[in-house]
Amino acid sequence: MKKTYVAIVVLFALLLFLPFTVQTVADLRGEKRFLSLDIFKDVVYTPFVRESALSAGAMKLDSLWREARESIAGGTEAGEALEPVIGALRGGRGA
Repeated sequence: MKKTYVAIVVLFALLLFLPFTVQTVADLRGEKRFLSLDIFKDVVYTPFVRESALSAGAMKLDSLWREARESIAGGTEAGEALEPVIGALRGGRGA
């Protein structure tokens, strides 16, 4: 590869990362807030927290469903046994 091509690629890379670098330095100095440092939070942290909350909700719903099935098998009326499950499906209200 010719040295001129390498120089062009390096120059292009510097120009590409220049806005991100300037905004990050300004963010670290405490000047106007820029979202460059929130990329990690948006890409890694937020989906992990959301997945954890969804998983916890699914586990709760599964346990309520299994309890309702056992109650129905034990002779409890289906409407009474399923009330906690319906409450959990409506948004966490219920058992």
